[in-house]
Amino acid sequence: MLSFVSNTSTLYSLNLENIKNQTLSLNTNLKQNLVKDKSEAVDKILGYGVDKEGYFTADFNEAAGLPKDFKINTNDIKDLLNSIQFGSSAKDIFFTEINLEKSLNNAYKVFSQLIKSQKDFFSKDDLAKIPKYFRYDTNTLKVDKIYKDKTEFLSQENELFKVNAKLDLRTDKDYLSKGEALMSFINSMEGKNAVGNYGFFEGQTTIIAKTGGLDRSMSVDEIRDLNSFLKENSITQSANDEITRKILLLPMQIQDIDDFKQEWLKLKALNDELLKNEKQNLNSEEKNLNKENINTKPNTNSTSKKPKPFTPIQAESKNETFTYDDIAKNFFLNFLENERKKGTDILELLENLFKIDKNKVDLKA
Repeated sequence: MLSFVSNTSTLYSLNLENIKNQTLSLNTNLKQNLVKDKSEAVDKILGYGVDKEGYFTADFNEAAGLPKDFKINTNDIKDLLNSIQFGSSAKDIFFTEINLEKSLNNAYKVFSQLIKSQKDFFSKDDLAKIPKYFRYDTNTLKVDKIYKDKTEFLSQENELFKVNAKLDLRTDKDYLSKGEALMSFINSMEGKNAVGNYGFFEGQTTIIAKTGGLDRSMSVDEIRDLNSFLKENSITQSANDEITRKILLLPMQIQDIDDFKQEWLKLKALNDELLKNEKQNLNSEEKNLNKENINTKPNTNSTSKKPKPFTPIQAESKNETFTYDDIAKNFFLNFLENERKKGTDILELLENLFKIDKNKVDLKA
């Protein structure tokens, strides 16, 4: 009997020891998955501490409103900022300043509604369970629709403050941490109307962004008023290359709507006047050509050829027509299409314009 008690006591002690070891191991793993205190920072990036492994310390998570188990690698942030680097492509024209912390918090709010797993790490199977097609409201950041497939996704109409998003999560890793999964989510976002992850971003918006509902401070009526103004005062053709530059740059240079309207009307008046003079000159030249044909070809038996109407010199375009998709369709689509028909390489022009102004943009509010 004593032997049985002794053995039982030994087994009990061993089980307690195993539980203690497992608990210690679990606590260690949990601690490793948490961001380090800012006192452990060995460097600083964007004003926040960075630990020796290259992750932001707790002060960054606090500023971005992220839980402590979302460790954000500084390289992932650099990649994100590079992907929206102003001047790098013709589509990055929606913000003049980005508030990184608020933008990450917005992304987290949407991401946390879609994930089903509460694990510390996400397997490829876990990532595959995240809805591929969904819609979120850029004002409330609520996911209000999950689409069953691509067909249903593509059939949806675009609405203000609503982003129809497609998620294309790809990774070579078998497992992702929560922080890695969040960053992958942000970078993998595509949009039916080419907005994609721009609905997450907070910052100073351009006029183009305002027309598409990317400015959360604007009401629906204010956005409609701006779009109506542009529709009523559209510029479908430019008088010359300099006017083209001004038309394309103005909606990216001015943030105040009233200032933009004043400058846009001045530009439209100037452009209309130049086009009017150009048309008058062309008509005058055509009349002179007709007179010369009559005087130099008196033979009535021959068929006189009418002079060909003036057409701009056509240049071969190396790129497809650039459009701002649905964001700028109210005032740029017709204009850009006319410029394309004239032979203007729109994409190349825009990229050159962005390079000129690249150094004027601050990526952190």
